Amino acid sequence: MNLKAHTKKHLDKAISLANRGKVQVATATGLALAGIGTAHASGSGSGASAAFGELQSQAESFANDAWPVVIAVVGGLVAISMFKKFASRAS
Repeated sequence: MNLKAHTKKHLDKAISLANRGKVQVATATGLALAGIGTAHASGSGSGASAAFGELQSQAESFANDAWPVVIAVVGGLVAISMFKKFASRAS
């Protein structure tokens, strides 16, 4: 079975499981599928390894850039909920 057919088989299975409400199993299948793709790409040559390395460094960069936004949003939500709590007690 080639990689394309194997990938399609797992993707179809993940979609059918997700449609039936079994999201955890579909997520596990998707993660397994991602692992298969990574293992296949890492074994196919230095070009694929370099591409995945670049992708990983970009993802880490985006994650580092997102933390201040996440902290600001969570802090704002906490502040709003505290304001609502104290405002309802005061009136």
